Amino acid sequence: MGSHPSQRRVLLLAVGLALFLFGQFEERVFTWLTSGWQVLFSLVGHPEWGVTSHAVVSNISTHGLPVASSYRLLYCSLSVLLLHLLLRGRHTRWIAGGYGATLTVGLVLLLLGHLVNMPFASRQGHFLIDLACSLEAVLLTYVAMTLRPPQSTPTQMDYTTQDVSVSPTRGA
Repeated sequence: MGSHPSQRRVLLLAVGLALFLFGQFEERVFTWLTSGWQVLFSLVGHPEWGVTSHAVVSNISTHGLPVASSYRLLYCSLSVLLLHLLLRGRHTRWIAGGYGATLTVGLVLLLLGHLVNMPFASRQGHFLIDLACSLEAVLLTYVAMTLRPPQSTPTQMDYTTQDVSVSPTRGA
């Protein structure tokens, strides 16, 4: 990112604030997403898809699968963008892959638990998805990406590189 440092700081602040507000006002965001999906489904000729989702009926999601999925994807995208800005583009592919893997494993556990009636798997799936969509995940990822192994401190022997061997011509 070749922008001026103050522009970078403003962008960092804006994305961080958006992520914070996204989490604080999630019910309002869910309402907006529900309205958007209902409009989209009406445009394609199936307004009933937005009202009664199989995911709501089967207790996989309280907001419907399209709404819940789009919320999670938006939140994780904002998280990856914030980490991309904080880390100046370093590790972005690994971070995006980690978020994607966490959401995928969470979804598989959630669906598997629902299909074979294993509430424990469903709970773990919800836990993973909720963890990925939290500020804690951003903080933990940032810390993990900035940790470095401790630098060894030079010892006294490192400063002296002189040969201390005894010469046979000396002292005889």
